[in-house]
Amino acid sequence: MYLDDMLGAHSDRHQCVVQSEQVKSDLILSGFVPKAEKSLWVPVQCLTFLGNIINTEEGLLSIPDYRILRAKSCFEELIKIGEQGRSVQVRKLAKCTGHIISMSLVFGSATQLMTRSMSMQIAGTSSWNESVQLNEQSREEVKFWDRNIDVRNKCPLRFESKCHILVYSDASSTGFGGYCVESLEGVLSQGLWRECDMSRSSTWRALTAVCQVLKSLVCFLEGKRVKWFSYNQGVVSIVEKGSMKSDLQSIALSINEACCANNIKLEMAWVPRSDNERTDYLSRIDDPDDWAISPKIFLQLSNLWGSFEVDWFASFYNNKHPVFYSRFWNHQQAWMPFPLIGLVKMGGLYHQFI
Repeated sequence: MYLDDMLGAHSDRHQCVVQSEQVKSDLILSGFVPKAEKSLWVPVQCLTFLGNIINTEEGLLSIPDYRILRAKSCFEELIKIGEQGRSVQVRKLAKCTGHIISMSLVFGSATQLMTRSMSMQIAGTSSWNESVQLNEQSREEVKFWDRNIDVRNKCPLRFESKCHILVYSDASSTGFGGYCVESLEGVLSQGLWRECDMSRSSTWRALTAVCQVLKSLVCFLEGKRVKWFSYNQGVVSIVEKGSMKSDLQSIALSINEACCANNIKLEMAWVPRSDNERTDYLSRIDDPDDWAISPKIFLQLSNLWGSFEVDWFASFYNNKHPVFYSRFWNHQQAWMPFPLIGLVKMGGLYHQFI
């Protein structure tokens, strides 16, 4: 019989020493022989255990440098093979994927989300000795880890269960909507689908709603731990683990990229639609008077009065200028939703609107 991989801890150093000696004594009295070179009986605040560095003094969990270097060596080899257009042995691709998956304690669900394409290519073969041509998505996954494995190599040892902000989102056949519970009244995100998107699956619409609302409200969510509620159970899984369907996987990657860029810790949760009435209402708003000026007329006015600085009463799907005011927060917005009073410059003159 063998015993392996045991770890003990205590907040008090003296008590930790007492417990350590008691465990050692119990093992010897039970007939076991502790292996000296693999045992650490003196309490420490930083040690490597099961391939992870546990630092209780700083409250951090990280991956040892030797594992990072070994993984980066695999990434660099795959990147070089991809650039040269050569095929890679499935065994090497699986080794690279295994390195990433084994670091899930530190990198979390990103290890599954950002290895989805590589895993699919591996699953599509019948032998470790086969060779495959890395597709574009797999190459992007390898490059992602090559860029980020160093800078993201740490996570809090203490799990922070309390979220800073609660967000709800929903989608209907005509549009989407979402809002922050803790934000001021009126900080809402809403939009309408293009005609070609109305016939998409409910999962695609709900997942896209998460992406659109996240990017619209990013200035409120930056640096926060966010609990996000969606009525679609599939969305919860896809955001965390990815999808076998390329269109859904692409949206999941966009959500992950936005979270990484803005240091947002996203925790997905399911909520029944009956408890999500506000976003259900937002997603079904229909504005029959939402007209837009044609590009041709807009060009004529620009030639007549000079370049514009802001587009008033617009949205992300009909704005004629990158800077615009809208009724709701939009993901491409450069300015906040329209105020009560503002100024706009046309032809060198400022005009006041109320």
